[in-house]
Amino acid sequence: MKIPDNTQLYEGELYTFWFDTNGFLCAFAKNVDRSLDKQKKHFEFVRQITDNKKVCFMADTTNSKIINTETREHSEREMPNLFKAIAILSDTALGKVNTVVFQNLNIQSVPLKTFSGEMEAKEWLKLYL
Repeated sequence: MKIPDNTQLYEGELYTFWFDTNGFLCAFAKNVDRSLDKQKKHFEFVRQITDNKKVCFMADTTNSKIINTETREHSEREMPNLFKAIAILSDTALGKVNTVVFQNLNIQSVPLKTFSGEMEAKEWLKLYL
């Protein structure tokens, strides 16, 4: 995934965010530890930059660290309030492990799918606009 030129970036503690031309919230995960407190702040930051509206989310989790059970359970409760659909991209072994973690989240109300390519992920997310 590439950040488009002349795009406003939003720097959170866990991700660098931007909106693409489709209105998707896109993000690169940062290589930082993910505590429950950081995850709560992350979700508040997402609410701020989206004006508390549900959006389609595309995240590159290549650099993301694994989250603990408590943080994962909190994410399961919060993600349906934030996202219409979630597309996960990764091209490293650690990132692929993270996609398995995402896939195992118990968030049935939010469609979630992993992809190896950005274009395919965007086409899928368009189904949820």
